[in-house]
Amino acid sequence: MPSPRIIRWGLSGFGPRHALYILHQAIVILAHRDQLRSIRNRGIHFILHYTIFEKLDVACDGIGTAFQTDCDAAVNTNITMPSMLPKLLGVKVDPTIMALIDLASTARPVLETEYHAILAELEHRNPPAAILFKKAFRFNHELNNAVACMTRGKWGRIQLDNIHSGLKYIRENVPEMSVDIHYSHEVVDVDFSNRTKPRLVVSWVGQSARRSYDFDFVSFAHGTPLTSPLKPKVASKAYSSTPNHDTLREYLRECGVLDDNFHLIPGKKIACTGLSLSFYDYATLLFAFLPGFQLDDSPAGFTFHGSHAPDYKDLLTVISRANRGPAPPRTALDMNWRGGGRFFFSARDMHVLRLQRYSNWLPIAYEFLEAHIGRSLHKVPRQVNSHGTIAEYMTSYRDDNHMYLNGEGITETDLLRAGYHAFGFGTGIAVDVDDAEEKLLQEAPITRNGRFGLPLLAGSTFEMGSLDSQNSTQENIEFFKRWDDLHLFLAASPVVLQNTVAEMFTTGIATHQKGTFDEIDISPTTGKVVFQGQEFDALLAPKIMKREKDPVLNLTRRFVKEVVPGVPEYGKGGFFKTKDGKPINAFDGGMGGWGTKLPSNGRTVGAQWHGLTSSHLSATEFAKHHAYHTLALAIALCLHPEESPLETVVDVFHATLPEPEAFDDEVNSFRSDWEDLQDRHFFLRLAERLAGDNVERYCGITNHIFSKDTRDRFIRQLRGHDKAVYDTLRREFVWKEYDPPTCQQFEARFPGYTTPQFEAILQETFRRAEMQASLSESSTKMEFDRHHQPSVFLAKL
Repeated sequence: MPSPRIIRWGLSGFGPRHALYILHQAIVILAHRDQLRSIRNRGIHFILHYTIFEKLDVACDGIGTAFQTDCDAAVNTNITMPSMLPKLLGVKVDPTIMALIDLASTARPVLETEYHAILAELEHRNPPAAILFKKAFRFNHELNNAVACMTRGKWGRIQLDNIHSGLKYIRENVPEMSVDIHYSHEVVDVDFSNRTKPRLVVSWVGQSARRSYDFDFVSFAHGTPLTSPLKPKVASKAYSSTPNHDTLREYLRECGVLDDNFHLIPGKKIACTGLSLSFYDYATLLFAFLPGFQLDDSPAGFTFHGSHAPDYKDLLTVISRANRGPAPPRTALDMNWRGGGRFFFSARDMHVLRLQRYSNWLPIAYEFLEAHIGRSLHKVPRQVNSHGTIAEYMTSYRDDNHMYLNGEGITETDLLRAGYHAFGFGTGIAVDVDDAEEKLLQEAPITRNGRFGLPLLAGSTFEMGSLDSQNSTQENIEFFKRWDDLHLFLAASPVVLQNTVAEMFTTGIATHQKGTFDEIDISPTTGKVVFQGQEFDALLAPKIMKREKDPVLNLTRRFVKEVVPGVPEYGKGGFFKTKDGKPINAFDGGMGGWGTKLPSNGRTVGAQWHGLTSSHLSATEFAKHHAYHTLALAIALCLHPEESPLETVVDVFHATLPEPEAFDDEVNSFRSDWEDLQDRHFFLRLAERLAGDNVERYCGITNHIFSKDTRDRFIRQLRGHDKAVYDTLRREFVWKEYDPPTCQQFEARFPGYTTPQFEAILQETFRRAEMQASLSESSTKMEFDRHHQPSVFLAKL
């Protein structure tokens, strides 16, 4: 048997994406080991060799920026559940390696065993996180891992152990792959002149000497580029470090904000930039220095003695660019609708709304969400999510938090999050989302199989952000505003954490000031931080993500095709393309696909996987699909070594697609749904105009929305002013013809393949490998016969 072909991968960065990818790659190989053995015995034999360049050291393997082991900020999500992999193969993989991608199962014994020690540490370092931790345990001290329960540092330490155990397992049990990690190394240049042999130029961190490495494939996932939002002279005065009790205490002490007992001194002033979850990371740490904050067994988990509040009035001033709402509380943990009344926006409605080409689907869906919330909470749509100031948001969120914690009923925030969550993942309003999806899958197997969830979320923005989009700039701006709101609610803060921050605002300890970060400066007389004429003793400034600060992404620009300058155009699976559109054996899993906002008109373009690079769940999805893709590419490279393996896999994918007629039949079966949905959309707007602020009339009118007959009957009865309102709206409302995509247009929306598609690609790739091996064997035998048995050979001819 010939020596195996070494297929060389170069990875830039070893954070969660690439670390989980390596573990998933081992699992995919183990799941397909019998098939790999079969083609190996017939001459197709390879080993995947990974060379990884990581800027940090071994103590940071697989944790990235979000899960640094010294981070005392709390995680805002539940523990990520393992990938459903392998699903269709019906094979069993060694549970040892499977457990290492199941963070929930490995975290549970650690957190349960160390419960008292962890709780005591959190009470000292991050009291709100201690509340979160306590409430994640049931009465029998059993962890409920369906809710947020620990700090990001603890998450990182557990994941670090899993990654190291996984690397050891691979060395000992998976000879089909090898891993070589170069710590304190970073990629400083790239060369894609040869698109099938990408080159990385690497140096030791802080040194000028460089070395070039040639690979068969490269992948970039070297961390989210973070930068200070402040001017350099201000940044030097600010705390922008990883949220950590010890470093924050030292910073506050140096600023003269803490007394000898490490309590905040009354009258001191602290500023903080932004209202995102990063602000919550810093704000919750301040409670360790705030007298009067006591943990207890109440529903809220704490008591803040009111006598201390006046001493700390306006202690914290939060600066942000707008009165846009702060991160809301996570009062809904799933997509199931808990509001009252009948529904009139189903999973089929959302499906047809998103099937429509260049659909402005999210603002339309939001109108239906407002209507459902209004009918559930006795409001008109304009009263939903209508807070004008940050103080109003925080007061509303505090009230919603208290209702949630005391089990007093459904809140507006609950319904907003459930609705946005459902819409982002591709469904409508339903009591049982899983049941609704199962029914829709039976009705639309081609366009739904493997799509629900992150795949649909990832494919949500492609057409709206396309340069070919026929939507107006105003529609584009409206869509991406709603898209930002959707992500705000998806990434919501755990209730007990958000509640402590809301309490700071409602007690007067914290206040909000609108302004830009460029307005923050240093006083020339006192040397203190100054903003809009007010001086501050300390400044907390979480770093922010900026795609343009990614040095490697900038280095690729001279080789890759771009949507607009600085935004690459990716192929399916996340690979770069040459200037003339041919695939490069180089993948990107970072912010390159987020798109950009055009300065000329505010239009967002090039959003190919907008907002999907910074969560552990998306890292797991990336890892699984990248592992599938890698195996298919390896076989393709062995089958056709002189051709582009990416093009080979694309050809295989096209062979697995349904017949165009079958696809067209399925999408056209939703034509009547589209027409009825537009009719209901028009009727919703009519109800809102006719009712004004009259809730009773609004609910009464929308009671007619459920069928065309009842809608038409209501409209026929309109007279006078109401009829004039109807006529005006009828002229204004834009009725659109149903324009579903072709199969190719539909697939172009999605930046990656689905799990079922990858499984089909792999099976077809294996089939072709077996066939080619058989043909090769047959050809060899015929050649042997021709030389040794000419009469028999001629007879066969």
